[in-house]
Amino acid sequence: MLRDKSPGQIALGEELYRAFPFIVQKPIEVDLADKDFDVFRRLKQTVSFQFSQLDVLGKSFPAFWTQIREELSSLKDERITWQQYKEICESNGMTDEASMKIWAKTLHNLGVLLYYPEIFGLENLIILEPQWCVDAIYRALDTESIIKNDGKFKENILAECWNKDERFQGNSLQLLKLMQQFDMCYLVDGTKDEYIAPQLLPFEEKRRPGVSTKNAIYFCLQYTFMPAGILTNLIARMSRHILSKYVWRRGVTLQWEEEALAEIIEDPLLKQINIKVVGPERQRRLDEIRKALLNIHAKFQGLKHEELVACNCIDCADKAGATMFKLKDLENYKKLDANMVCEKGTLKKIDPTQILEGLDFPDTPRIFISYSHKNEKFKDEFRTMIRPLERNGWKVWDDRYILPGDDWNDEILRHLSEANVIVLMLTADFFKSNFIYDIEFSRAIQRHESGDALMIGIVVDDCMYEETPLRKIQVLPKDAQPVVRHPHRSKVWKAVANKIKETIVAREERSQRRGW
Repeated sequence: MLRDKSPGQIALGEELYRAFPFIVQKPIEVDLADKDFDVFRRLKQTVSFQFSQLDVLGKSFPAFWTQIREELSSLKDERITWQQYKEICESNGMTDEASMKIWAKTLHNLGVLLYYPEIFGLENLIILEPQWCVDAIYRALDTESIIKNDGKFKENILAECWNKDERFQGNSLQLLKLMQQFDMCYLVDGTKDEYIAPQLLPFEEKRRPGVSTKNAIYFCLQYTFMPAGILTNLIARMSRHILSKYVWRRGVTLQWEEEALAEIIEDPLLKQINIKVVGPERQRRLDEIRKALLNIHAKFQGLKHEELVACNCIDCADKAGATMFKLKDLENYKKLDANMVCEKGTLKKIDPTQILEGLDFPDTPRIFISYSHKNEKFKDEFRTMIRPLERNGWKVWDDRYILPGDDWNDEILRHLSEANVIVLMLTADFFKSNFIYDIEFSRAIQRHESGDALMIGIVVDDCMYEETPLRKIQVLPKDAQPVVRHPHRSKVWKAVANKIKETIVAREERSQRRGW
């Protein structure tokens, strides 16, 4: 999405690469401000050549593909429901719903329309005119009361704003979901309807005073070209950890329950994002921040940056102006069993291992179990089965760990936000509980959709999970056969535990292929 002179790029996702294996994955860089028209001529030649090499040229394909697209293009509506789209497909000869979804997602990837079936609340909306979405969002961000309130607003303010225009009437909740999807706003942690648009935060610096430097990790991302919006996207994604008073347009302080602190500040002149992390589990928290930034970078195809790490020798540790080493150089020198050189203070050799060890964090599975107390015996059976995995490092939590005097609501939300695997024990009683459905379930869906956590449903007893967003995620046992129907439940629990283990390993391997 572009506004004013903000830079923008088209992000090509893995799904599009799978659908079109011959697509050119190497980015072609073009500066649109370049006055050398030969650049554009060469770009045109490259595009023409690649097009001529496409394997699909000259091959036939179902005529109804084009017919469906043409009928959608002929509509005057800016958005339609899934049912309307389905009727158009059926009238043109496409009767298989799975094919309809694939075609809708393909048109989404090609920029013809917007379709987010994986986002709870948006699965039944197809936006035919993306400008409708853009206009709605910037109408919200241009609301005077929101601007005067430094980007803070409630749902009713946006609903009032959008309902004044017949183009957006009746779509307030879906538009708010889209704003969150595009990281244009975030829900203030601990509230139900208070949001902040980070693009409207004040420029006035609000750094937290007294942040310790002892044993701090200093990390820097140096960009060749730094697009606008990277930090505001990060603020939105990590909003649940924000120290509310210490956030502004160019920086933020994050705090975790174990008292770890992270100070993240953007320097647009130097094209840098500087990160300082202190306190317990600082390696783990830096890892979270880096992963969030990696996901944001994926929006900008071909984005170039270097990761820099501060030296922790006696002359650099806990001091400003420390020597910064490129992370790639540290890793390469470690492989060669060679030393780096630090020029701070006295000239000295530095073993790269002593710096890299300060970054290493073993990201062990942290499993949150959500269940109805009426089904506690099934939860206990599952925990008994995975006990050996706990001894091997898995961390498993359920609400029976809450002690007398603890704030049970805070404890549940804290562990839910810390988990990287969320297991839901699905029964009719699970869906009957208002707290589970409104709080635990909705937060789990948010974390699953954002990629922060893996969500897995275990069908314990007959229930209508297909009528919820869970119909789109992985459920166990095989074929969603309820656990209670199996005569040998230990065998089922073992199969479930092994499948969860396999899924976690596969997810870790996929993450490593992406550079982590």
